[in-house]
Amino acid sequence: MSLISAIYDAIFTETPSDVSVTERSFISVMLDANNQKEAFSKDDFRLHLSKGKSLVLTRFLVQLVVKSILGVIWLIYGIYNVIHKIITGRWRGMKSSSGINLVIGSMVLVITIMALLYILAFLTKEVVLSPNNARINDKGVITVDQPCLETHSFFLLNAATFWTSTDIQVTEGDNVMITASGSMYSDIDDMYKAAYLNKELEYPRNVFAPNVTYGKDADAKYCVYGRGLGDKNPQFGSLLYQICNTHTGPVPYNNNMNLDVVKQMDFYNKNNEYKFTAENSGVLYLAFNDILLDTLTYNVIYEDCGDMKNRLDTIGFTKNDCENNSEIWFQDNLGEVLVNVRIEKKLCNSDLPWYKKPVVRIVRHLNSLSTKGFFGSSAWINILIIMLWLGVDVIISNRIKKVYKV
Repeated sequence: MSLISAIYDAIFTETPSDVSVTERSFISVMLDANNQKEAFSKDDFRLHLSKGKSLVLTRFLVQLVVKSILGVIWLIYGIYNVIHKIITGRWRGMKSSSGINLVIGSMVLVITIMALLYILAFLTKEVVLSPNNARINDKGVITVDQPCLETHSFFLLNAATFWTSTDIQVTEGDNVMITASGSMYSDIDDMYKAAYLNKELEYPRNVFAPNVTYGKDADAKYCVYGRGLGDKNPQFGSLLYQICNTHTGPVPYNNNMNLDVVKQMDFYNKNNEYKFTAENSGVLYLAFNDILLDTLTYNVIYEDCGDMKNRLDTIGFTKNDCENNSEIWFQDNLGEVLVNVRIEKKLCNSDLPWYKKPVVRIVRHLNSLSTKGFFGSSAWINILIIMLWLGVDVIISNRIKKVYKV
């Protein structure tokens, strides 16, 4: 019965009514579940298994979280009692009242706000809230430092150069994502003739590897990435990369070239993005897959005695010219390509404090979910983990019911 109802009945029915009013707040009533007039008792912190119910593990985990929160409130009660004892000389006790709960509520609110500010100002500094510092290196590459230990670099790649150093430092274990836009053409003479005669070009102008592959075009097997690759499908005009030691530079081009070092980018995917994890540390070099006319390539061309040999004879190119003019087939390339390189630094290689690394992992995970959508691989992994947890929980709950015959 409420206080208003008791007063109403006493007035209109002329019936005496004894009413006692106890100063209690809603918080104190919730805390004093056992009606012991004390804020806490040891029973409030006791964990127990819900033997007769389903999802025992989940319920136990929720209990653990709730008891932990109660423990924080109990600690605040204790601090309040100590302060009260120092000031008044009397031990206040754990009595529930509106006054003490107002103090506790205010303290919890202040501590919560301070904790949130701490997380934003301390944990996320140089992580989520890091400044986007932009810089330009000697190669003309613009690099922007982004949050969560990521860098975004972009520059124009000239199609007429052999290997181009980007001066972008890559560390073993870094995740590298590259996109490219633009076009190039590898034969200025053919482009001139096509324009003069008003006919189509022999090859399509495309940075993402023209459809001229090993086995279809005689020139493909003479390219930088094309010797003895078999079913690896080297493509003329595709983008190549290698991560080189700062001092030694790109690997030499010869018959024994390490094909595990020089790799071809494959942009044939939904996002037109090529991803890889760096297997070694060094500087990122880029090039188009074209013919480097060194002495070894010259000998192979003359052994084949095909159309390529006739073209060399037509321009009067001899073996002695290879030493100073080995990049002649690169020099007649036209076009520039805008290359975007995004690097996600490996956390264990960074100087970031240990307590900030979990924040980076969480933010990266959330970014991955937002990029891939609900049906992305990360989302499915989370769903499978939740389903596995619930499945195990159901099995253990049923087992407990059978053991205790609940």
